[in-house]
Amino acid sequence: ARIFEVATGRELARLIHDNSVLSAVVSPNGRLVATASSDGTARLFEVAGGKEVFKLVHGELVRSIAFSLDGKRLATASEDRAARVFEVASGKELVRLAHKGEVRNVVFSPDSKLLATTFSNLYLNAFEAHLFEVASGAHLARLVHEAEIQSVRFSLDSHLFATASRDKTARLWRSFPTTQSLVEAAKIRSPRCLTQTQRQQYFLSAAPPSWCIERRLWPYHGEEWQAWLPRQNAWLASGRLGEAPPLPKAE
Repeated sequence: ARIFEVATGRELARLIHDNSVLSAVVSPNGRLVATASSDGTARLFEVAGGKEVFKLVHGELVRSIAFSLDGKRLATASEDRAARVFEVASGKELVRLAHKGEVRNVVFSPDSKLLATTFSNLYLNAFEAHLFEVASGAHLARLVHEAEIQSVRFSLDSHLFATASRDKTARLWRSFPTTQSLVEAAKIRSPRCLTQTQRQQYFLSAAPPSWCIERRLWPYHGEEWQAWLPRQNAWLASGRLGEAPPLPKAE
C-alpha cells in the first residue's frame, strides 16, 4: 500500500505486506493508515514516515478494514469467519464476532456505536448482513439477500443502512436506537390494531391502547370509541376510582 501527497502526487511512504493488499483506509484524524491483506494480517501504520505501529494476525486473509468515526476502534473482516474490533491506541482485540461464512465487509455507523458486516457461505446458500453493538458485541439484526452482498453503508444519522447485492437489488434497512423508538415506528406504520378477541388470545386486556383510537385504526375507528376514550382517560387520571367505563360493543 502506498501513501501519496495529494497536492503533488509524490509518494510519501510504501507500506509492506507479505502478500496482496486488499484494503487500505486512513484514520479520521489523518495520522494513521490501516491495511488488510491476503497474508492473513491487518496492519496499522503512521502516515508520517510509514512506520508500522502494530500487526493484527488473523487465521485467513483479511478482506476489509474500517475505522470508527471517533478514531478509537478498528474493525476487520476475514475469511476465517470472524469480524474483529480492535482498540486503535493499543492494538488490543476488544471483541470477536463469529459468522457462518467468510466475512466480506465491515462498516461502523457514524456514531461509532454499531458495526455492520456481510458474509457469504456458498455451501449453505447464505448471503447475509449482520448488525452488532460495538461496545458489547451484541447481535442486533440479520438481513438476508439471495446472492453475495458487495457493500453496506450507513446514513449520516446512523438510523438507516443500505446493502448492495449480486442478486440485483440494493435494499434500505432501518435500525432503532431503543426499543421504544421501534414501538413508535411500528405504531406509525400499523394499518390496523389487534381486535379485542386477538388481544385476549395474547393475554392482553380487552381495552385497546389509546393510539389505536386516536389514529382511528380499525377496528377502533368508530365514533363510539372516540366517545369512550375521554371517559377512559378521566378514569385513569382519577387513580381508577370507581368502575372503568364500559367498552363499546366488540367488533
